[in-house]
Amino acid sequence: MINVTPLKLAEGGTVLGVEVLLPQTKLMAMVVPSAGYLMCGVLNIEALDRLHPERQIVAARMEGIRVLEDLLKMEVKSATKKAEDIGIRPGMTGNQALAAMLNYRNKTGDCGAAITA
Repeated sequence: MINVTPLKLAEGGTVLGVEVLLPQTKLMAMVVPSAGYLMCGVLNIEALDRLHPERQIVAARMEGIRVLEDLLKMEVKSATKKAEDIGIRPGMTGNQALAAMLNYRNKTGDCGAAITA
């Protein structure tokens, strides 16, 4: 089963919370369309940077996530090179990382599919 939930951030902007329920595993992510995403501990940052450097993927990995809202308050453990280029660093909260992604998207002018909530 896949659940997608729009979440309005206190800082402004809306992100998509995504839960993928697999046997014995739940994958969770928060996505800023056309910008990047935060994901639970299964995300392999090194593989993203090594296998697809041309894509300049903005992504950050977080650990200890049990519910979607944990992605907002927990600390970033690692980030792709492009995420670091836009200011996302280990130790910042998910809220701070999402704000950086929203700012990046707004600067690039690519708002992708609009989200309304």
